[in-house]
Amino acid sequence: MNYAELLSENREKIEKRLRELFGLGVSVFQLSRYALGCGCTGLTVSPTGLSIDDLEVFKDRILPMVLEVSDRFDLKPGLAYAIVGGDAGVTALHLTDYCDRCAIEYAGAGGRPRPDTYVLENFEGGGSDREIQDLRSSFEDLIRKKTGVPVYLLEMGVFALRCGCVGISTFTRGMRREGLDELLDGLDEIAEGLSINSDLLYATIIPGTEEVMTLNVKQLCEECNKRYRNPRADIYISRWK
Repeated sequence: MNYAELLSENREKIEKRLRELFGLGVSVFQLSRYALGCGCTGLTVSPTGLSIDDLEVFKDRILPMVLEVSDRFDLKPGLAYAIVGGDAGVTALHLTDYCDRCAIEYAGAGGRPRPDTYVLENFEGGGSDREIQDLRSSFEDLIRKKTGVPVYLLEMGVFALRCGCVGISTFTRGMRREGLDELLDGLDEIAEGLSINSDLLYATIIPGTEEVMTLNVKQLCEECNKRYRNPRADIYISRWK
């Protein structure tokens, strides 16, 4: 599957449709297809300028457009929900095919396990395409084999940003910075298989420690290509391509 093209096209499509409803003040800065270590897999739309009131009033217009995108990625969600910030702004729309443990969690408290969660709809779910989940598992196995440490890969996400960047981000726990270059090469191979032509391979390090927080590969837009030439102190750049 050409994830770079699919994510970019569908991010633009969702943004265009939201703007037809709410005007130019709404945008979608990221669309991502992800897999979690627990077994959940899903799709996240990250908007700006969208309020919970907008979502409640236009739910019947917004939900179908997001579900249409999930079909493009062979995702069969069990739950559609929003994360709402303190200013009543919607920070994320999630479609999740959840694991057994999380299915129980989201079934409690009236389907609202956290106060910032607004449930849109429950579905039958199950049977989603496992490509990203399998890639997450295989990359976790590679990290453990190379480091000899039981590193936990919390999440792998393939994303498209509004600026034009596409890439893969992984969130780790229990990983030190030794051997990063070889591991990032392994992540780059995964990116190539998803039709992502990486320009930059890098990691983020927890400040003041040797612990790795994320491993990333990115196909950069022109502006970000300039910005990463002078990276933040917490960024370790493995190589440019």
